[in-house]
Amino acid sequence: HLNNEVVFIEIMGGKIFNGSLIDSSDEIFVIHVNNQFVYLPTDHIYTLERDIDNENNIQSPSELPQFITKVNQDLTLLNILSMAKGLHVELMVTRNEALHGVITSVMDDYFVFQSPIYNTMYIPNKHLKWIIPHIKNDLPYGISETEFLSLSKIKLPTLKKQFADQI
Repeated sequence: HLNNEVVFIEIMGGKIFNGSLIDSSDEIFVIHVNNQFVYLPTDHIYTLERDIDNENNIQSPSELPQFITKVNQDLTLLNILSMAKGLHVELMVTRNEALHGVITSVMDDYFVFQSPIYNTMYIPNKHLKWIIPHIKNDLPYGISETEFLSLSKIKLPTLKKQFADQI
């Protein structure tokens, strides 16, 4: 019932997002912050409040995020991760440092993330605090588009469906 309202969302660890709530489900909230769409899994949301004063004069975006308009699927974490495959994304799994790279595979309870800095990472879905898809020309760490595209072409061994089996 808060869609299109300006809200404060605090996630575990104290990070606060102030923006326009675009969509939500039992699994994920989509908020528009500083011209970016941030996807926040509900498991990590500590508080959600309406920003009644809207002192930052936050406006609703003129366009919906591509992950909502692209398909008529349920707004689930697995669907969002699947739609983000091959795109430059920023994600947070720790308190201190966002990761930049590309999601290459999405399994039942984890995904494979290729980073130019950290290489191949197997990340359980339950540890994902947020994901922000970036526009195509906005590449991390000053790498070229060719270098970035090569991340999604890295050959991996056969993946198991469950994180515990993969590890």
